[in-house]
Amino acid sequence: MSKNFMIPEEVGLVQALAPQVNTGALAGDRISLKMAHKVLVIFHMAQGHAAQAVLSLTKATTVAGAGEVAVTATFPIYYNLDCSTDGFTRATDAASYTLSVGLTNKIVVFVIDPSILGAFDCLAAAVGASNILNIIGVTYQVLPRYAGDGLPSMIID
Repeated sequence: MSKNFMIPEEVGLVQALAPQVNTGALAGDRISLKMAHKVLVIFHMAQGHAAQAVLSLTKATTVAGAGEVAVTATFPIYYNLDCSTDGFTRATDAASYTLSVGLTNKIVVFVIDPSILGAFDCLAAAVGASNILNIIGVTYQVLPRYAGDGLPSMIID
């Protein structure tokens, strides 16, 4: 990667889940990791109620969801549970993360190496139900496996 970090040219951004209320379980769009070196799954919640959401991932063999199951392998997780600061803390590696009850804006980042998915090559964010006062959105930040003149699409197989 160059010193002139350019998101649209060197790192792909894909909206996984548009910001929305978290009254029921939510499933993000799936992306293909066939051409990905690493993926950051970035959860951002404006928490207006103490109901705790559980953040996790699912994996599938196609972006249409064939064979979808929960990701059970552990991976690095970083969190900032009060975005009035810009500091992140590393959590114990796990396959999910439960948000705290604090009424703050929060960011949680899952760091995914596609090799943890085994025979699966598609990934989706999942958010357990919490409360109508909690708003959540999710973005995938994808570091491609190969440099080139453009990033491959991550939303098709």
